[in-house]
Amino acid sequence: MLERRLPLLVAAGAIAIIANLAPGTLQLGTPSDKLNHMLAFAALVPLALFAFPRAGVAAIFLGLAFFNAGIELSQAALSLGRKPDPLDWAAGVIATIPFLAAVGLYRLYRVT
Repeated sequence: MLERRLPLLVAAGAIAIIANLAPGTLQLGTPSDKLNHMLAFAALVPLALFAFPRAGVAAIFLGLAFFNAGIELSQAALSLGRKPDPLDWAAGVIATIPFLAAVGLYRLYRVT
C-alpha cells in the first residue's frame, strides 16, 4: 500500500515546500506562476490515481483541490514572502479537470 502512495507523498511534499519558499529562492518551472500551478497539479493527477486506484474521480478531484487550497492557506500563514492567490488555486483545479475527465470517461466506457 505504501509503495503505491509514496510517489504521491513525495511529489506533494516537494510541491508544498517549493510553493512556500520565498520568491526567488529557486528558479524552477516557468516564469508564469499560474502555469507552474497547472503543471504541478497536472503531474499529481496520475500519481493520485495510482495511489488510490479504487477512488472515484470526484474523490481525487476534491483531494487535490483541498491540497491546493492548503498550499494557498500555508502561504498566508507562514509569512515567508508568499501571498495566497485564489487564481493560483483556480489554475491548479482547472489543470486537473481534463485529466480526470479523461479517466472518468475511460472508466465509464471501458469494455470489461
